[in-house]
Amino acid sequence: MLKKIKILTAVFIVGFLFSSGLSSALASAIVGSGTWNDFTVLGKKYSQISNVYLVLDNNDVYAHHYIYTTSHAAVGDMGARSRLYDGSGNIVRTTAWAYNAESGTNKVAQAYTSLMTGVQGQSYYSKGQGRAYNGNGYTQHEANSSRMVTVP
Repeated sequence: MLKKIKILTAVFIVGFLFSSGLSSALASAIVGSGTWNDFTVLGKKYSQISNVYLVLDNNDVYAHHYIYTTSHAAVGDMGARSRLYDGSGNIVRTTAWAYNAESGTNKVAQAYTSLMTGVQGQSYYSKGQGRAYNGNGYTQHEANSSRMVTVP
């Protein structure tokens, strides 16, 4: 199952790069990967990860947050918010909450920050947030921080 999720994550990333006109960046990007962390709300397990990307051709930096569940999820049951930090811990980009748009099992929600040109010598990391509907609002959880990437 984890292998499927990794493949889906890669497919989403490739789709984002193509839709953003960054397809040539596939071979020249550095990924600061996070580690998966899980949380449970109303007996449903949710898994989430945050990653940061550095496109070497132009030093663009962006963050991605991804959350999924293998349980049944109604539309809007889970949300993702991506946040990009500089090496000093300051938020430099954030997104609004993005929610799953379909109901069913094996659903995802994900968010990408907008691209920004990184500062030479500056490090960046991602630490997004996931949330799940608890019957009376949302329970929110921080993701683990990704590894840092440094702009050359």
